Amino acid sequence: MRLFIKHLIIVLLSISAIVLFAHLPDQNHQKLLTEAPETIQEAFQDYRFHSPALANKILQKLDVFSEVKLDDVPPAYYNASVMGWLPNYNYCREHRAHLVENPDMIFNQKSFITEFWTLHQLRTQAIPMINGVDLHKEIGYDITPRTPGLQTNYKMRIDANMFFHNRAFFRYRRIGKQYSCLTQISNHIPGVGKVLRKSDVGFVIKAYSKQFSGREECFAEEKFFPKSWLLSDRQQCEEFFAEFTGENYQKLKQERGVVYLKKAAVGVHQGKGVFPVTETEEKELNLLYENGRKCGEENNSSTLIQYMVHNPLLLEGRKFDFRVYMLVASTNPMIAYSYDGYLRVSLSEYDTKSDDKNIFVTNIVLNHDVFEEADKNGEYNGMTKEEMHEKTCWWFGDLERYLKEKGKISEKENWLDNYLRPQINKVMIHLVRMLEKDLVKQSSMSELYGIDLLIDEDLNLWFIELNTMPLIHGWTVKTTKFFNKMLTDYFDIVFGLLRSRVKRIIKYVNPLKEEDIVGKEKLEMRRREFREISQNYFEREFEPNEKNKFRLIVDNNRDGVARYNGNLPANCL
Repeated sequence: MRLFIKHLIIVLLSISAIVLFAHLPDQNHQKLLTEAPETIQEAFQDYRFHSPALANKILQKLDVFSEVKLDDVPPAYYNASVMGWLPNYNYCREHRAHLVENPDMIFNQKSFITEFWTLHQLRTQAIPMINGVDLHKEIGYDITPRTPGLQTNYKMRIDANMFFHNRAFFRYRRIGKQYSCLTQISNHIPGVGKVLRKSDVGFVIKAYSKQFSGREECFAEEKFFPKSWLLSDRQQCEEFFAEFTGENYQKLKQERGVVYLKKAAVGVHQGKGVFPVTETEEKELNLLYENGRKCGEENNSSTLIQYMVHNPLLLEGRKFDFRVYMLVASTNPMIAYSYDGYLRVSLSEYDTKSDDKNIFVTNIVLNHDVFEEADKNGEYNGMTKEEMHEKTCWWFGDLERYLKEKGKISEKENWLDNYLRPQINKVMIHLVRMLEKDLVKQSSMSELYGIDLLIDEDLNLWFIELNTMPLIHGWTVKTTKFFNKMLTDYFDIVFGLLRSRVKRIIKYVNPLKEEDIVGKEKLEMRRREFREISQNYFEREFEPNEKNKFRLIVDNNRDGVARYNGNLPANCL
């Protein structure tokens, strides 16, 4: 009889667990349903605090706020209203007090705070697709003031677990105190500036390349990034004009047509600050710098001159580049992924003797006016808006088919998986390694970057630039579907890390008593242990789902070649 009752209880508990888990939207939770009943009950214990009040006291002692110093942020910003949200220095304390009473806000909710436009597909499609909640629908770029300091009466919701901001929110709120608490996620990481700014990226790449002296097969600066000169740097400026005014430039110009691109080195994106150095640009440069004699005097110039890749691979005679995506899912420790993107193809045939900027620069935004004219008039140069979209946006599979048709690659070759994706992974791994020491190490932070690459006739990849807050809004049915999938895959990863982290925190805190954190030595020991379990790695039930298209490229939880998922050989580590 006792045995029967015991089995009956187990069956009833199992049924209850299945009913409860049926309300959880995540596929990862379904893994638990195949486990033994005792394991399911153990999991429920892992997802709640036994004594919320005591847990809150303990967490106040263990989760210590550490200031992230940002020299270029006026302190007044942290005290001002921004996008309608009032400042709250007790935000993380209030969030923690709510969390210990309501841990289901982590395991059974995906609650977003965002200021994206109210009709942006993030809010209208991607968040609903994961059963997420948009906590502040009353705030958005199109309905609330953007200027810091303009007062409104919105208090930021403490039950949020994801901050997804268009702007770098760490410039307006203190990380770990006013937002991005340990048991939350945010989508911007301080410290990316040196690789983001065109004025600095050359220095960063040059410094990084020195560690590979004698191992150029691992990384060679001249094969990674087109040679560049920053004209505000006197030495680089003089080196450039020595070539620019010499015979070598005239020879290159005869061979190639346009030899250089001129770029605004700071604060300009979407291709708006990029120009081919044509005859007109050449005269202006020589006049401004008096053929190099004024190098060092124009110190405020933010101009970068860069060799244009002279033999770009062309599609139907048109220049193109890649926009691919890199997710830094964690900096504590570093965990990063790569994601396929798309090809941005010029509308016009490539001609190195042309003055048309759009022939050389293939950013989608530059075609906006042409698309609008086609939309207004029904066509442009004999093409509808939809036809132009198709012509200027290719996908990886389209490229592989085209190269096979042209005999550039073998019909039987799996070129995408065996060559292109591994090469993209290597570019991103090197970028991660360049960024790693400067990115703020915080478990609650992640960021999605847009990486622009070019491929030449010899199928060599070139890094062009890195972009924060890249385009994530579709302009066709296919691109809209693409961004929805990428965003939901992104959220699958970062919510998995969040839930893994919070599960470990609950398991660590539950056995503790107040006396376990009394005394300097005991408290410091507990804080060390807490910092370790608060670092990011996946618990089994929260790993990314099988259909997730992000490819792991870096995981500093691993050792040796496994750290880079086999993408770098041992001699390159």
